Amino acid sequence: MLVRPLAAVAIFVLAAVILANSMTKDVGRDEQMYCTAGAMLAQGKMIYRDFSYPSQLPCHPLLLAACYKILSTTHYLLVGRLVSAVSDFLVVLVIVWIYRSVFVPRRTEGLLFGLAAAVLYVFNPCVDYAAGYAWNHDVVILCVAGALGLLVTTDFQKAASPLRIGLMGVLFTLATCMRVTTVVVEVLFLGAMLWIAGGPLRNRVRTALPFLTGSVATALWPLWVIAQAPEAFRLNLVRIPTLYGRWLHEIGMTFGKIPLT
Repeated sequence: MLVRPLAAVAIFVLAAVILANSMTKDVGRDEQMYCTAGAMLAQGKMIYRDFSYPSQLPCHPLLLAACYKILSTTHYLLVGRLVSAVSDFLVVLVIVWIYRSVFVPRRTEGLLFGLAAAVLYVFNPCVDYAAGYAWNHDVVILCVAGALGLLVTTDFQKAASPLRIGLMGVLFTLATCMRVTTVVVEVLFLGAMLWIAGGPLRNRVRTALPFLTGSVATALWPLWVIAQAPEAFRLNLVRIPTLYGRWLHEIGMTFGKIPLT
Protein backbone atom coordinates (compact mmCIF):
# COMPACT_ATOMS: atom_id res chain seq x y z
CA MET A 1 0.00 0.00 0.00
CA LEU A 2 2.95 2.31 0.60
CA VAL A 3 4.48 1.75 -2.84
CA ARG A 4 2.31 4.24 -4.74
CA PRO A 5 2.75 7.16 -2.29
CA LEU A 6 6.50 6.49 -2.22
CA ALA A 7 6.52 6.35 -6.03
CA ALA A 8 4.75 9.72 -6.17
CA VAL A 9 7.35 11.21 -3.83
CA ALA A 10 10.19 9.72 -5.90
CA ILE A 11 8.76 11.16 -9.12
CA PHE A 12 8.36 14.57 -7.45
CA VAL A 13 12.01 14.47 -6.35
CA LEU A 14 13.13 13.52 -9.87
CA ALA A 15 11.07 16.40 -11.28
CA ALA A 16 12.76 18.79 -8.83
CA VAL A 17 16.20 17.48 -9.83
CA ILE A 18 15.38 17.92 -13.53
CA LEU A 19 14.15 21.49 -12.99
CA ALA A 20 17.14 22.44 -10.81
CA ASN A 21 19.56 20.96 -13.34
CA SER A 22 17.95 22.97 -16.12
CA MET A 23 17.78 26.28 -14.27
CA THR A 24 21.34 26.25 -12.88
CA LYS A 25 23.30 25.56 -16.08
CA ASP A 26 25.44 28.27 -17.62
CA VAL A 27 24.19 29.58 -20.96
CA GLY A 28 25.21 27.24 -23.76
CA ARG A 29 26.36 28.59 -27.11
CA ASP A 30 23.88 26.55 -29.17
CA GLU A 31 20.95 27.82 -27.12
CA GLN A 32 21.37 31.13 -28.94
CA MET A 33 20.61 29.41 -32.25
CA TYR A 34 17.54 27.49 -31.05
CA CYS A 35 15.94 30.37 -29.13
CA THR A 36 16.69 32.92 -31.83
CA ALA A 37 15.14 30.69 -34.50
CA GLY A 38 11.99 30.32 -32.39
CA ALA A 39 11.81 34.06 -31.73
CA MET A 40 12.28 35.02 -35.38
CA LEU A 41 9.73 32.44 -36.48
CA ALA A 42 7.28 33.92 -33.94
CA GLN A 43 7.90 37.32 -35.57
CA GLY A 44 6.76 35.98 -38.94
CA LYS A 45 10.14 35.30 -40.50
CA MET A 46 10.79 32.01 -42.29
CA ILE A 47 13.55 29.51 -41.49
CA TYR A 48 16.23 29.16 -44.19
CA ARG A 49 14.61 31.80 -46.41
CA ASP A 50 14.99 34.71 -43.98
CA PHE A 51 17.64 33.46 -41.56
CA SER A 52 20.12 30.63 -41.19
CA TYR A 53 19.36 27.55 -39.10
CA PRO A 54 22.31 25.18 -39.63
CA SER A 55 22.25 21.39 -39.34
CA GLN A 56 18.64 21.03 -38.17
CA LEU A 57 15.13 20.72 -39.55
CA PRO A 58 12.57 23.36 -38.48
CA CYS A 59 10.07 21.75 -36.07
CA HIS A 60 11.81 22.64 -32.80
CA PRO A 61 11.78 26.39 -33.58
CA LEU A 62 8.10 25.96 -34.49
CA LEU A 63 7.43 24.52 -31.01
CA LEU A 64 9.35 27.35 -29.34
CA ALA A 65 7.63 29.96 -31.51
CA ALA A 66 4.23 28.58 -30.50
CA CYS A 67 5.20 28.77 -26.82
CA TYR A 68 6.49 32.34 -27.22
CA LYS A 69 3.30 33.43 -28.97
CA ILE A 70 0.93 31.67 -26.55
CA LEU A 71 2.74 33.03 -23.50
CA SER A 72 3.31 36.42 -25.14
CA THR A 73 6.79 36.54 -23.66
CA THR A 74 10.29 37.63 -24.56
CA HIS A 75 11.88 35.39 -21.92
CA TYR A 76 13.13 33.17 -24.73
CA LEU A 77 15.82 31.27 -22.86
CA LEU A 78 13.62 30.59 -19.82
CA VAL A 79 10.76 29.22 -21.93
CA GLY A 80 13.17 27.17 -24.06
CA ARG A 81 14.67 25.57 -20.96
CA LEU A 82 11.26 24.93 -19.42
CA VAL A 83 10.19 23.15 -22.62
CA SER A 84 13.24 20.90 -22.26
CA ALA A 85 12.70 20.35 -18.53
CA VAL A 86 9.03 19.41 -19.03
CA SER A 87 10.08 17.05 -21.84
CA ASP A 88 12.59 15.35 -19.54
CA PHE A 89 9.97 14.97 -16.82
CA LEU A 90 7.56 13.42 -19.33
CA VAL A 91 10.35 11.02 -20.39
CA VAL A 92 10.51 9.88 -16.75
CA LEU A 93 6.77 9.20 -16.78
CA VAL A 94 7.05 7.35 -20.09
CA ILE A 95 9.85 5.15 -18.69
CA VAL A 96 7.67 4.20 -15.71
CA TRP A 97 4.71 3.59 -18.04
CA ILE A 98 6.77 1.28 -20.27
CA TYR A 99 7.98 -0.81 -17.33
CA ARG A 100 4.51 -1.07 -15.82
CA SER A 101 3.17 -2.18 -19.21
CA VAL A 102 5.87 -4.83 -19.65
CA PHE A 103 5.23 -6.18 -16.15
CA VAL A 104 1.45 -6.23 -16.58
CA PRO A 105 0.78 -9.19 -14.25
CA ARG A 106 3.06 -7.65 -11.60
CA ARG A 107 2.24 -3.95 -11.49
CA THR A 108 4.09 -3.26 -8.24
CA GLU A 109 7.32 -4.83 -9.50
CA GLY A 110 6.92 -2.98 -12.78
CA LEU A 111 6.50 0.31 -10.93
CA LEU A 112 9.64 -0.31 -8.87
CA PHE A 113 11.70 -1.31 -11.91
CA GLY A 114 10.35 1.73 -13.77
CA LEU A 115 11.37 4.07 -10.95
CA ALA A 116 14.83 2.50 -10.86
CA ALA A 117 15.15 3.01 -14.63
CA ALA A 118 13.96 6.61 -14.29
CA VAL A 119 16.63 7.26 -11.62
CA LEU A 120 19.29 5.78 -13.93
CA TYR A 121 18.05 8.04 -16.72
CA VAL A 122 17.99 11.28 -14.71
CA PHE A 123 21.42 10.71 -13.11
CA ASN A 124 23.13 9.31 -16.21
CA PRO A 125 26.17 11.57 -16.86
CA CYS A 126 25.26 12.11 -20.53
CA VAL A 127 21.67 13.00 -19.66
CA ASP A 128 22.80 15.20 -16.77
CA TYR A 129 25.11 17.09 -19.15
CA ALA A 130 22.70 17.57 -22.09
CA ALA A 131 19.27 17.70 -20.47
CA GLY A 132 17.66 21.00 -19.58
CA TYR A 133 19.35 23.22 -22.12
CA ALA A 134 17.14 25.07 -24.62
CA TRP A 135 18.22 22.52 -27.22
CA ASN A 136 16.16 20.08 -29.25
CA HIS A 137 17.55 16.91 -27.61
CA ASP A 138 14.97 16.62 -24.84
CA VAL A 139 11.86 16.85 -27.02
CA VAL A 140 13.38 14.39 -29.51
CA ILE A 141 14.03 11.85 -26.73
CA LEU A 142 10.46 12.32 -25.51
CA CYS A 143 9.06 11.62 -28.99
CA VAL A 144 11.19 8.49 -29.42
CA ALA A 145 10.38 7.22 -25.92
CA GLY A 146 6.68 7.88 -26.49
CA ALA A 147 6.75 5.92 -29.76
CA LEU A 148 8.55 3.06 -28.00
CA GLY A 149 5.88 3.07 -25.28
CA LEU A 150 3.14 2.83 -27.90
CA LEU A 151 5.02 -0.02 -29.59
CA VAL A 152 5.35 -2.18 -26.48
CA THR A 153 1.72 -1.59 -25.50
CA THR A 154 0.28 -2.47 -28.93
CA ASP A 155 -0.89 -6.03 -29.59
CA PHE A 156 -0.05 -6.64 -33.23
CA GLN A 157 -1.45 -10.17 -33.10
CA LYS A 158 -4.92 -8.64 -32.85
CA ALA A 159 -6.31 -5.78 -34.92
CA ALA A 160 -3.82 -3.09 -33.89
CA SER A 161 -5.32 0.40 -33.70
CA PRO A 162 -4.40 2.43 -36.81
CA LEU A 163 -4.49 5.57 -34.64
CA ARG A 164 -1.80 4.19 -32.30
CA ILE A 165 0.39 3.17 -35.23
CA GLY A 166 -0.20 6.50 -36.96
CA LEU A 167 0.75 8.34 -33.76
CA MET A 168 4.06 6.43 -33.74
CA GLY A 169 4.72 7.79 -37.23
CA VAL A 170 3.80 11.31 -36.12
CA LEU A 171 6.11 11.17 -33.09
CA PHE A 172 9.07 9.78 -35.02
CA THR A 173 8.72 12.20 -37.92
CA LEU A 174 8.30 15.10 -35.49
CA ALA A 175 11.56 13.99 -33.83
CA THR A 176 13.27 13.68 -37.21
CA CYS A 177 12.04 17.12 -38.24
CA MET A 178 13.65 18.50 -35.08
CA ARG A 179 16.90 16.54 -35.31
CA VAL A 180 17.54 15.05 -38.75
CA THR A 181 19.79 12.18 -37.57
CA THR A 182 16.73 10.62 -35.88
CA VAL A 183 15.68 9.40 -39.34
CA VAL A 184 18.05 6.44 -38.88
CA VAL A 185 16.20 5.39 -35.72
CA GLU A 186 12.86 5.94 -37.47
CA VAL A 187 13.77 3.53 -40.25
CA LEU A 188 14.99 0.91 -37.76
CA PHE A 189 11.82 1.39 -35.69
CA LEU A 190 9.60 0.86 -38.75
CA GLY A 191 11.52 -2.32 -39.60
CA ALA A 192 11.15 -3.60 -36.02
CA MET A 193 7.42 -2.84 -36.06
CA LEU A 194 6.92 -4.75 -39.31
CA TRP A 195 8.90 -7.69 -37.93
CA ILE A 196 6.76 -7.77 -34.78
CA ALA A 197 3.56 -7.53 -36.83
CA GLY A 198 4.55 -10.72 -38.67
CA GLY A 199 2.18 -12.60 -40.93
CA PRO A 200 1.92 -12.32 -44.71
CA LEU A 201 3.22 -9.33 -46.68
CA ARG A 202 -0.30 -7.93 -46.95
CA ASN A 203 -0.59 -7.74 -43.17
CA ARG A 204 2.77 -5.98 -42.87
CA VAL A 205 1.80 -3.42 -45.51
CA ARG A 206 -1.51 -2.80 -43.73
CA THR A 207 0.44 -2.23 -40.51
CA ALA A 208 2.87 0.19 -42.18
CA LEU A 209 0.24 2.37 -43.88
CA PRO A 210 -0.94 4.31 -40.77
CA PHE A 211 2.69 4.85 -39.74
CA LEU A 212 3.60 6.20 -43.16
CA THR A 213 0.43 8.30 -43.32
CA GLY A 214 1.23 9.93 -39.98
CA SER A 215 4.82 10.49 -41.10
CA VAL A 216 3.83 12.15 -44.37
CA ALA A 217 1.22 14.37 -42.69
CA THR A 218 3.78 15.53 -40.10
CA ALA A 219 6.39 16.24 -42.77
CA LEU A 220 4.14 18.51 -44.87
CA TRP A 221 5.01 21.77 -43.09
CA PRO A 222 8.78 21.14 -42.99
CA LEU A 223 8.69 20.23 -46.69
CA TRP A 224 6.80 23.45 -47.44
CA VAL A 225 9.42 25.45 -45.51
CA ILE A 226 12.21 23.75 -47.45
CA ALA A 227 10.45 24.48 -50.75
CA GLN A 228 10.51 28.23 -49.96
CA ALA A 229 14.33 28.32 -50.17
CA PRO A 230 15.82 25.02 -51.39
CA GLU A 231 19.31 26.43 -52.00
CA ALA A 232 19.48 27.99 -48.55
CA PHE A 233 18.23 24.70 -47.09
CA ARG A 234 21.02 22.78 -48.82
CA LEU A 235 23.55 25.30 -47.52
CA ASN A 236 22.22 24.91 -43.94
CA LEU A 237 21.77 21.14 -43.90
CA VAL A 238 24.70 19.98 -46.06
CA ARG A 239 27.37 22.57 -46.76
CA ILE A 240 27.71 24.22 -43.33
CA PRO A 241 27.80 20.90 -41.37
CA THR A 242 30.35 19.54 -43.86
CA LEU A 243 32.67 22.51 -43.36
CA TYR A 244 32.15 22.40 -39.59
CA GLY A 245 32.95 18.68 -39.51
CA ARG A 246 36.11 19.25 -41.55
CA TRP A 247 37.23 21.98 -39.12
CA LEU A 248 36.60 19.70 -36.11
CA HIS A 249 38.73 16.99 -37.72
CA GLU A 250 41.52 19.45 -38.37
CA ILE A 251 41.65 20.58 -34.73
CA GLY A 252 41.38 17.02 -33.39
CA MET A 253 37.98 17.35 -31.70
CA THR A 254 36.32 14.29 -33.25
CA PHE A 255 36.06 10.65 -32.19
CA GLY A 256 35.74 7.47 -34.23
CA LYS A 257 32.09 6.41 -34.37
CA ILE A 258 32.70 2.71 -33.61
CA PRO A 259 35.08 3.15 -30.61
CA LEU A 260 32.85 5.92 -29.22
CA THR A 261 29.77 3.71 -29.50
